[in-house]
Amino acid sequence: MILDWTKRRAKYFDDGFHNTDYAPHPFPDYIKNPSNPFTVCTAVHSETDKWCGTDSIEKYEQNLLTKPDNWHYRTKDVSYKTNSDGYRAPEWSQVDWSNAIVLLGCSCTFGVGLAEDETIAHYLEQETGRQVVNLGFPGGSNDLILQNSIALLEYFPVPYAVVSNFTPSDRFRFFHKDGYHECGAWVAASKKHYIKLDNVNVSDLWKLTNLSEANEIARTYYTAQAIKWMWHNKTQYCAISFFDLSAHYARADKFFYIDNAARDDLHPGVECSRTVATYLKSVIK
Repeated sequence: MILDWTKRRAKYFDDGFHNTDYAPHPFPDYIKNPSNPFTVCTAVHSETDKWCGTDSIEKYEQNLLTKPDNWHYRTKDVSYKTNSDGYRAPEWSQVDWSNAIVLLGCSCTFGVGLAEDETIAHYLEQETGRQVVNLGFPGGSNDLILQNSIALLEYFPVPYAVVSNFTPSDRFRFFHKDGYHECGAWVAASKKHYIKLDNVNVSDLWKLTNLSEANEIARTYYTAQAIKWMWHNKTQYCAISFFDLSAHYARADKFFYIDNAARDDLHPGVECSRTVATYLKSVIK
């Protein structure tokens, strides 16, 4: 059991740190884990899933009834080939990190609703001739970008360039004893997001955390600044976002509109990927 703060102070601080009967609670296994250096992405359950999150077979069948005959995805195949940690990227041992461009972000970076050859990573590889590592994570938050940045610096050579594609500002990550829980707008109306082990209702936690707009602004700003200064003088760094508030709060370099043209009618489509890749090519030298 984790001692409450009053007991911890009495046992650990007030005696000048000399008490040997009490040791701080050990780190959970998912923190500082060389076997899985990055947050493991569980959105895709096999190496070649055809569906992911909002890009579901149910949504696709609905779209077939309403989309024009020349709708791109009537004939364009979409599948999600991932590495052993669930990312649309090579195995980490196959990455030439020092010469690679790393993309950090959420589903808009991962490419939900897009084929592999339609993602930002694909077009940026074509534009630059460099290997691009897609560290996008469906449902991921800006906390995820920070944590994966730390893992990059701790376990791998510094990349040629790093791009943060900031997520919606009302997302965050809640850590519990056995893992972590992505908290976003999707939990607000759901009764399923309840962590029994720590007796936490994540729906209520999300609502309370975002009750104050100032809290949302400050969390986004300081997280973005921490990531920026983490990479400062180490490599080329660029911050972008598909979300206007996030771009503003994070003081990002560029904001892009989502055209809802991916297969799920929700995420950025092919032209968005091309536009972002062209922009990044112009700022990464």
